[in-house]
Amino acid sequence: RILLPEKWCRLLQSEVANWGIVIAVVLAVVVFIVLEKTTLGFNFKAVGYNGDAAVFAGINSKKSIFYSVGISGALAGIGGAIEVVGMNGFVPLFATQEGFGFDGITVALISCTNPLGCILSGFFYSIMKFGGRRLSIVGAPKEIVNIIMGCVVIFIAISNVFILLRKKVAQNG
Repeated sequence: RILLPEKWCRLLQSEVANWGIVIAVVLAVVVFIVLEKTTLGFNFKAVGYNGDAAVFAGINSKKSIFYSVGISGALAGIGGAIEVVGMNGFVPLFATQEGFGFDGITVALISCTNPLGCILSGFFYSIMKFGGRRLSIVGAPKEIVNIIMGCVVIFIAISNVFILLRKKVAQNG
């Protein structure tokens, strides 16, 4: 296991804190810089918003898609390696059934796909998910956390509908 130094663990009041959080924050900052400050990031955004317009502007969309899939696969691999090396030290028998992919989609939706927002939404999601296990102490069902997280995702997703409706009303009014 790759645990944080003892002083940091005492500060965090955890015996099993590892370097994964530091690595994740650094990678989120790097991804933000790449997306916002480089031509590669501009190409990714252009192809993502409108692939045909990006091709018309001279951007090689197939190359951009290839790079974006490769980078996202590398980030997912780093996340998996941190999970295996940092926490467990082994691969669980039913690792594919743990639902990390769906958790990642939820965190990305909450952050509106902003890499720096993913840091905060990841903390929020983990607090909700792992804090929800303690609800049995007060007699509340632990499934209430899933209901709350579902409502959060629905409200975030539906906010775009309200933005479109407001634009339509402004155009017609």
